Amino acid sequence: MYVPHPTKLVALDASDGTTIWEYPITGGCATTPAVDDYGNIHIITDNPSIYHVVRPNGNAFYISQSLGTSMWSSPVITEEGIIIFLNREGSASWVRAYDIQGVTGPADSPWPQRTQNAARTSLQK
Repeated sequence: MYVPHPTKLVALDASDGTTIWEYPITGGCATTPAVDDYGNIHIITDNPSIYHVVRPNGNAFYISQSLGTSMWSSPVITEEGIIIFLNREGSASWVRAYDIQGVTGPADSPWPQRTQNAARTSLQK
């Protein structure tokens, strides 16, 4: 289980709630993490918006440069492995799409991202 916090992303053991690892972030994180088919965790911090991909062991895999001033959506991982999210810079909003090497889709789990799937249907498999 992954929990965003104002200064870190925390991986918790789902059986007892103990902390497995912590990944430091700045700017806070109000989005829901998404998990891809390799177990990488995708989060976007807010103010500034920075896209992070964290390996299952808590180490950084990819960190973007600042993308704007605020985040408007949690990351979505399509069935083709494209990561999409919406952020804002001043009065403009941007749809961002990333093709991270090796990612071919969301994790094969009941709930790999916000509202379960890329269509946001909130229906379990």
